[in-house]
Amino acid sequence: MDEMAQQQQARTSTMATGIVGGASASTEQDSLLLAASAERSLSLNTASSSDGSRVSCQPAGSKRAGRGAVSSGLTHECGVFGAIATGEWPTQIDVAQVICLGLVALQHRGQESAGIVTSEGNCAKNFNVHKGMGMINNIFTDDSMKKLKGNLGIGHTRYSTSAASEEVNCQPFVVHTAHGALALAHNGELVNCESLRKDVLSRGVGLSTHSDSELITQALCLNPPEGEVGGPDWPARIKHLMQLAPLSYSLVIMLKDKIYGVRDPYGNRPLCIGKIVPLTIGAYRHEKVDRLPAEGWVISSESCGFLSIGARYVREVQPGEIVEMTRNGIKTIDIVDCPESRRH
Repeated sequence: MDEMAQQQQARTSTMATGIVGGASASTEQDSLLLAASAERSLSLNTASSSDGSRVSCQPAGSKRAGRGAVSSGLTHECGVFGAIATGEWPTQIDVAQVICLGLVALQHRGQESAGIVTSEGNCAKNFNVHKGMGMINNIFTDDSMKKLKGNLGIGHTRYSTSAASEEVNCQPFVVHTAHGALALAHNGELVNCESLRKDVLSRGVGLSTHSDSELITQALCLNPPEGEVGGPDWPARIKHLMQLAPLSYSLVIMLKDKIYGVRDPYGNRPLCIGKIVPLTIGAYRHEKVDRLPAEGWVISSESCGFLSIGARYVREVQPGEIVEMTRNGIKTIDIVDCPESRRH
């Protein structure tokens, strides 16, 4: 067994694999996970009053009022996660396992459904997809995880805001375009969804759900106003989408060989970047992250799951920023200003 394979075996053994695997998952682990998630989310969504009791921090007229979100301490309106291996492909890193554990750490953000989509790279004609209703440990069994082969992938855990809690609305959404497959996971809620829906439908695009996420996915398939030469210009399409819908979202968008991370110009939804480092780096844990070699990159709604997958926090995605992640590294493609800034 070569050194890379040994490191991957060690990485897998250090992960909380008991959480994955359906019936094989520990009931005690599940209970601890839910309790921790509930307590964490409760602390985020409530505050202490003068008499020591907890009161809701949610607006009285918000969509979440009356849905049990605050009283249960769970639900935080979706979590997104993406991972890509660096260097030679096929990778020794179990990308699907990395994403699954990343989603476990984001379980407090949504418990209605979850999904993972992976790609094997340039030669991939189709994506590998598994989605379902319920908690993550019940959706991703050993058998389903074995089918999620790939060098990159994205995942999502859902709390519905704009569409019903049904299997048809599970994310990530996948569409097949003239330029290949595209997958998208979305956290947020569009403020102008009705006008954007009319715009998309007027261009002859059909929509099968009332989900904002499907609407965003289909809007990305539209040609940008300035046109395209020699193939699709995905950064231009993303910028066009951000002009059509300035808020509120964080997105992870996957093509066959790259991932884009996008945060709306107002920064209303969180998104951060992490670096997967070799496990042997443990002896150098005080070293600055930019000096450590990268085995892969991750992007997530929160950084709380980075340590469990051997990743180090790098930075937040800035409001309006479009980040491109490939096997060669990450780079900022553009930063889109708020509409108000563009007028001044």
